[in-house]
Amino acid sequence: MTANASTQMQQQFAKQTGLSLGLLQTPTIAGFVKRRCLELGLDDELAYHRLVIGDPLETERLVKQVSVPETWFFRYPSSYDLLVNHSADLLSGPRQDLRMLSIACATGEEPYSMKMAAVQSGWPDDGIRIDAIDRHEASVAIARRAVYGNNSFREPMPAWAERWFHRTQDAMQVHANITTNVEFMDRDILNGSWPVGSTIYDVVFCRNLFIYLNDSARTTLSLLLSSLLPPGGILFVGHAEVSILAGDCFEPIGVRHSFALRRKHSRAIAQPPLLRPRKLPQVTDRQRSRAHADELEIALPQNRIDLPTAELKTCQTQALADARAMANAGRIEDAITVLESIESPTANGPDFYELLGSIKLSLGQIQEAREAFNKVLYFEHDHDGALLQLAIIYDRLGNTEQASRFRQRAIRAHEAKPQKLSDSEP
Repeated sequence: MTANASTQMQQQFAKQTGLSLGLLQTPTIAGFVKRRCLELGLDDELAYHRLVIGDPLETERLVKQVSVPETWFFRYPSSYDLLVNHSADLLSGPRQDLRMLSIACATGEEPYSMKMAAVQSGWPDDGIRIDAIDRHEASVAIARRAVYGNNSFREPMPAWAERWFHRTQDAMQVHANITTNVEFMDRDILNGSWPVGSTIYDVVFCRNLFIYLNDSARTTLSLLLSSLLPPGGILFVGHAEVSILAGDCFEPIGVRHSFALRRKHSRAIAQPPLLRPRKLPQVTDRQRSRAHADELEIALPQNRIDLPTAELKTCQTQALADARAMANAGRIEDAITVLESIESPTANGPDFYELLGSIKLSLGQIQEAREAFNKVLYFEHDHDGALLQLAIIYDRLGNTEQASRFRQRAIRAHEAKPQKLSDSEP
């Protein structure tokens, strides 16, 4: 298959799904496509491309290699503090119900957290309506069960939320008062299956979806979100997405770490482009039985990465080397100063963030260290050093399950590395 044909395949798939083309051109995706060709007995990538276009199950397999459907209860706690206050303000008005929407809800921790926050604000259980959608049917099935393990609890639980859980053997069950009136649907917000304009929501959560999308899909989704919210309605997004959304339709609220925007009042909002549902072949029971349950865990960049010029990269590589030497000599403050002077950290990719994480960890700044090592994985998902450091961090945080997961990944990554021959070996 020629490089041109491969690019055309990626462009067509990006247009079909709304995904950013850059996310489809990584070594990880190339390896996945080659592996699937071998497993399916296909001649080349072009044959796989034809299969993906016509097979919704294979489309989902490929999408799952790009997106990371990961969530947990009360992720970004400041968001829920803001939600409690905003819901209380709405309760004091002439409202009969509170309507909220969770887009890309994954396994349901987010919409249930939204419901708990709304109840805490004073709204009665039966006065809250939440729609929650996700394109992955398996995730929606987990959400409907409302039973969760330790990995779903990574933030300190608000004291007022503890009453809404009860333990069942090795898991936590969400109380029926919370699951009531939370409706889960397996739908893709971008393919036209969502009835535009049918419902106006007071609050919409759409976190960490924009970072995966191409410019056209971002514009379409932004306009769609503006049509789903009234003036003054609140949109919660991921930490890297506020700058993407701020503009004609939305303005940042400015509450630290809430990552929230308000639908503007003054400007007339254009209607979203007409979304036409894609007609895909029906999935048979036999096809479902052949679907793979395993998903490859891939960490992806949270910001666009601008490639630096050769001159800038050379200069900053030297600065990074200087910072590393200072850190090794115990001159931590000097090393931090040099790191802060680097204008484009992505020029050095994982090396910059690995050094930053090591310094932060040595200073006891656990959260900053975790963020830095996660960014290492954005560049190199099987970086054994970063994986091992994250295992150490989660051990310190008392999350032994997550620590064990990262430790096993680190071992597999190390074993997969080609071993260097010693001088005595032929």
